[in-house]
Amino acid sequence: MSVKLGIIAGMLAALAIWWAMNPHGDGMPLPPAKLSFHSIPMLLGLLITVQGFETSRYMGETYDQATRVRTMRWSQWISSAIYLGFLALLTPFLGRAQHAEGVAGILDIMELVAPALGIFVLIGAVSSQLSAAIADSIGAGGIAVEVSRKRLRVRGAFVVVAILAIAIVWLTNPFEVVALSSRAFALFYAMQAGLAIWVSRRTQQGGVGRQVGFAIIGIICVIAAAAGAPAEG
Repeated sequence: MSVKLGIIAGMLAALAIWWAMNPHGDGMPLPPAKLSFHSIPMLLGLLITVQGFETSRYMGETYDQATRVRTMRWSQWISSAIYLGFLALLTPFLGRAQHAEGVAGILDIMELVAPALGIFVLIGAVSSQLSAAIADSIGAGGIAVEVSRKRLRVRGAFVVVAILAIAIVWLTNPFEVVALSSRAFALFYAMQAGLAIWVSRRTQQGGVGRQVGFAIIGIICVIAAAAGAPAEG
């Protein structure tokens, strides 16, 4: 994670320096905006890409509640700042990026801005998959421990998760699994929002305003699960 954050900081700094040296965008035309009703499902699909920062939520065997809550809040603020800052600084290169796919587009842009960062982008892409796999395994193991009411220990939960993951990869189409898992994430977050409303009402904490906010988030997640479309579509 430290390596990835260092690479991200370098990318943001390089883009910011490029902006400072080319305040008018260096004449790069932006792709035409395409706003239509069909853009809404894709926007809902993109909503689920901003997730995966709740790993510490399932590490109750190691950290206390206050620590886990604090780390989740910080991770959301930091990741949101990175997403928004990166998108803002990337604006002049959208025309170039629209013809590329995934990491290849980012790699082309960073080689244009700072050629030395190209290899680090590849390193970051590979390490991100590794850290995501570890984080998801921790989260899945934590859920298994909670659902079993701690009858299943952490090590046993990891074994179960590993076996299920291998079976899914071996027996299914990985791309279909990614689409289904994204919808499952949305439904899971909707359930968490409903649980938050229930806890807030039961403990009399948070007030009506926060409960309404939880309800709105839950509704958006349900709609995203039902109508969200992949970017490839």
